[in-house]
Amino acid sequence: MTNVADGMIAKLKRQFPEGTPVRAQQESRTGRGVFVTSEIFGTVVAWRHEPTGAWYAQNGDPNTPNAGGKLQLLRLSLRKLDGEITDLVFDGLSGIAKLESQ
Repeated sequence: MTNVADGMIAKLKRQFPEGTPVRAQQESRTGRGVFVTSEIFGTVVAWRHEPTGAWYAQNGDPNTPNAGGKLQLLRLSLRKLDGEITDLVFDGLSGIAKLESQ
């Protein structure tokens, strides 16, 4: 059975496969608007779902992966230009774009 989240990760894996150079953008919002916007440049290492540690996130949105009562968050691993690997939680406040080859 394929749910909405599984469809989203499959689409992202097709559009931005491993090895694709990208610019990822994330926003943090408050009740008054955007608090901060961050940009991260790197190469896609992996897309995956991993559980959150939050106890209150159990049995959330039925379209979101849920394993053993833990909400599964979509994560993007990037290898930054300096070689560091960083993981981002990819959500509705995230964006991604391919970088042109140089």
